[in-house]
Amino acid sequence: MLLVDYSNIDALSVTTLQAARFLHDGGWDSTHRYFLTAANQSNKIAVIDSKERETEALIDVNKIRTRGAAPTSSIRSSGRCG
Repeated sequence: MLLVDYSNIDALSVTTLQAARFLHDGGWDSTHRYFLTAANQSNKIAVIDSKERETEALIDVNKIRTRGAAPTSSIRSSGRCG
């Protein structure tokens, strides 16, 4: 996964992070610090810390629904990211 800082468009900062294969559908937590994204083919949810610019967690799950950002809603509402 690539995390790009666009704050200086003339000197982009790109960070490569460990993540699961087949990432899709995701969204920000309520603080906009953590980005959660599902990888339904590998049954994982990746949690990315945008402030520290690192992978916070790769969470194993049994099965991920494939419609919209729903896979992240249960983690987002629990307030736990790790």
